[in-house]
Amino acid sequence: MKKFLILTILIFIAARCGECQIYKGQSELSVYPGISVSNTKRDGIAYGGSGYVLGLTALAYATERIGLGLDISYADNGYGGRHDIPGGWIEAGIYRVTPMFAFKGQLMPSSKFRPYIPLGLGADWVEVYGRKNGAPSENIDSAVGIAFMGGLGFEVDVAPDAFIGLEGRYVYSNFLGGGPAGLRDSNVFNILFKVGARFSADYFM
Repeated sequence: MKKFLILTILIFIAARCGECQIYKGQSELSVYPGISVSNTKRDGIAYGGSGYVLGLTALAYATERIGLGLDISYADNGYGGRHDIPGGWIEAGIYRVTPMFAFKGQLMPSSKFRPYIPLGLGADWVEVYGRKNGAPSENIDSAVGIAFMGGLGFEVDVAPDAFIGLEGRYVYSNFLGGGPAGLRDSNVFNILFKVGARFSADYFM
């Protein structure tokens, strides 16, 4: 029954998307919620763990394979786990806002089922917060760093002008010696669930 349902959905998508393809001059807007996992540590303290991410991407296709534009996301990675200290324990959390210049490389632009490579370069505004022995959270420090993003995604057209997708994205930030709470850099992995639409006019370039 499950295989039949999956096959039915795929046939429906194929029938619905007889004209689906990427072409030069097209614009694209997508939004995404997702799961964000921080692997940021200093002196044995984990800054953030598993949390959520929300974002938006707007781009235009310079060619059928290359999309250029902007991406902005907000992520809260929550607390990274308790760290024992004399007299009790502490927890450190982290959240961030990350605007980037975005690149999307379509590997199969004429297909209804498309793998792609997302890349980005921009800034990462990071706020570190913490608590001791269960006390209310307090903001500790904030800083802005340089951020790089890379990953791999897969999307499928559900209509001639709409798609859904799944993307794995790694974000590395370097604070150039001036990071929050003494952090030098930050490592985050995101799994994104994307919903988007394409437009024939060039709105974003």
